[in-house]
Amino acid sequence: MKILRIAAYVFFSLIVSSTYAFTQTVLHVNAATGNNATGNGSAGNPYKTITKALSVSSSAGDSIKVAPGSYTVALGENFPIDMPSDRKLIGVAGALMTIVDASGSKQRVFNCIGHSNATIIQGFTITGGFATDTTSGGVTGKGGGLFISGGSQTIIQQNIITRDTARGYDFYQAGLGAVNGGSCYGGGIYIAGSAPVIRNNIISHNFAYGGGGQDFRGGWSGNGSAGGNADGGGIHAAFGGASVIVNNTFYNNRAVGGLGGSSNSLNAGNGGNAVAGGLNAGSSAIVTNNIFYGNTALGGTVGGGANGSNGTSSDGALSGFTAANYSHNLFFNNSAAADPNGAVLGSNTVLSDPLFISISDLHLQSLSPARKAGTPTGAPVVDLDGAARSNPPSI
Repeated sequence: MKILRIAAYVFFSLIVSSTYAFTQTVLHVNAATGNNATGNGSAGNPYKTITKALSVSSSAGDSIKVAPGSYTVALGENFPIDMPSDRKLIGVAGALMTIVDASGSKQRVFNCIGHSNATIIQGFTITGGFATDTTSGGVTGKGGGLFISGGSQTIIQQNIITRDTARGYDFYQAGLGAVNGGSCYGGGIYIAGSAPVIRNNIISHNFAYGGGGQDFRGGWSGNGSAGGNADGGGIHAAFGGASVIVNNTFYNNRAVGGLGGSSNSLNAGNGGNAVAGGLNAGSSAIVTNNIFYGNTALGGTVGGGANGSNGTSSDGALSGFTAANYSHNLFFNNSAAADPNGAVLGSNTVLSDPLFISISDLHLQSLSPARKAGTPTGAPVVDLDGAARSNPPSI
């Protein structure tokens, strides 16, 4: 009887394992040859859009393999793209060749909500996202490229996250009751209550821009209201959990406070404040082996009228509350009125030109001070290009 029970258990286990393996599907997407109406997701008959493939995917463990091309509104993508948990979205030819562009949609690119650590977005240029709220004054904009919340542990790796914008709402029209411009958080990525892994990405030319304050003109009497604050041009993770942010390049991201409102009769509104042109990491994040180059925090300009002041700016590259989890990062040519690199930089910091090959090619030259200057602790085994990482790793 014991032998029969063991045999039955093994047989049942094989059935369960086979069923589980069968339900894990590989779906293919191809902008050039795919068809959402007649495709079935196979390599020979792919879907045309990522949106379609994700809507069809029904099982944890599914992989969506995306061919080179531009995935846009014109193609039929529906932004923001809601990424389901436990899926792997892979640009098979890498980020330079596989572009997800939300331009024209006035929406962010991806929503990542409630994900397990089996959820991966890899190998894309993520661009053209725009996050704001245009319905009322004083409302925030969060995460132009990616919005990560709900306890997500999403893995974001080997991507180029570029030219995405978080924009606070403007309140320029005349009227009664001062309304400040909306604040904004995370031009490239916004993280709240989550612990994602952000590794091996280029995060560049993203923009967090505070909204303009309210004007008082044309006979209305009141002070101009303040411009909105801007926080985290590249990434805002200060409201997150223990995010892991490792081996990324933060290049030329900006956080800019909103313009102060004007007043014909009383005081001008102050410009909005700005912090963390590159990354606002918060107190629990692990930040290692990153390059911060040319990031900017810039206070907003005071509105027209008497008095008022420009907004403040601080922490041009990195803002955080503790140095315990920050190490082996390189800072160069960042700017802010106070602490151009950041007030808290951590240990084993390199303050030197990383010697990129060019501004359009952010690979390191052979004599770069970032080469083999990183820590192996937590470093991925491959780099942005998928090549084996040296030991010790480069920043």
